[in-house]
Amino acid sequence: MEKSVWPDPEVLRRLKEDYVTVSLYVDDKYPLPKTEQYFSNALDKEVITLGDRNFDLQYSNYRIGAQPYYVLLDMDGKLLTKPRGYTSDVATYVQFLDAGKEEYSNRIKQLTANSL
Repeated sequence: MEKSVWPDPEVLRRLKEDYVTVSLYVDDKYPLPKTEQYFSNALDKEVITLGDRNFDLQYSNYRIGAQPYYVLLDMDGKLLTKPRGYTSDVATYVQFLDAGKEEYSNRIKQLTANSL
């Protein structure tokens, strides 16, 4: 996705203008300091690397271990649209990003209306 879909001008524009992008790599072998290591009940194993912690975050919150896995969240960490996995279809990914942006805009409008 990062090599074939994200570089597309329409995708890249949306990612740069509409989103804060965070990538959590589950295969990162960087060891966590001993003070940050812990046992994950969701994974039923010790979390000792950065990749383990990223996978625990994904699995604990979404109960899926698919890679890649894309989640669009609002500022409160709530889902904006249904997460999705891999797609090589640029139009499908653009639609996903647009749906998240539209839902975010709707929530902001609702918050604004409720505060008047």
